[in-house]
Amino acid sequence: MKDIHRYLLASTLIFSAIACSAQEQRYLSIQHTDTVYANQGVCAYHFSLDSGGADEFGRLYITLQFNDKKGKALAESTLEVEPFGGSSATRYGGGFTEVDCAQVEQAKSIAIIQATEVLAHNQVTRLPVSTFTPQFHQPLKITLGGN
Repeated sequence: MKDIHRYLLASTLIFSAIACSAQEQRYLSIQHTDTVYANQGVCAYHFSLDSGGADEFGRLYITLQFNDKKGKALAESTLEVEPFGGSSATRYGGGFTEVDCAQVEQAKSIAIIQATEVLAHNQVTRLPVSTFTPQFHQPLKITLGGN
């Protein structure tokens, strides 16, 4: 009987370790893809996220800090992203955040300073910032007439 209890305890511990490890290994690639003037002094910053296809994410609230070239904070804003991921077909998510253009006129970088995820039944969990892998997006040059 003791052997059965030991086996069950060991199995439970191993399963818990695997579940925790899977949670720690979640991954999100994020890139700033566009900025547009949205009228009345408001700039909209667009972002694309890629879960890699394996991880599913609930609604995300990502706090962004806009910094000048010396790293001084100019403004903060929250990027909200609808649930996505879990398969190759749904691996991409995206969203935008709006900020006063005058506040971020001198912005040279964006830092992710906090992220939360809202799961089923409105359970809120904090995501480690290390979940994110920033990617630099360089658009292709557009020409006219094949040149």
